[in-house]
Amino acid sequence: MKKNLIGMLGLAALALTACSKPDERIVEVPNGKFKIDIQYREYMKSGTINVDVCVADGGSKGSPTNRGQCFLHGFDFNKISAEWVSDHNVIISFECGNLTFYRNTALITEGREIPDDFNAKLIDTCHTYKWGP
Repeated sequence: MKKNLIGMLGLAALALTACSKPDERIVEVPNGKFKIDIQYREYMKSGTINVDVCVADGGSKGSPTNRGQCFLHGFDFNKISAEWVSDHNVIISFECGNLTFYRNTALITEGREIPDDFNAKLIDTCHTYKWGP
């Protein structure tokens, strides 16, 4: 009986912490009618900072929910930044980090007959690659 009660309390505590909102910060890099959102999220004070780099309309609030608008996802980046080099071209750079998703194109389609497309160039200056297990 005691073991069941302790197990149920443990599951309840886990469920409550899993539903908690992450610490979130968004850095916006504007360029006329568009912007780049660099979104940082840390869940439950874990020490791991998840990062998304996406393109959005300049007047939009929050980070895009459409994954087609995102160039990059990863975690624990050192000195990540994004800059516009033209109306539809972006340079994303970082020193080191864990890149889990990258594509060099992103689209804004919402409310448009013809989507706005964007291109990104990725610059990684880490030089500490480990190959193999």
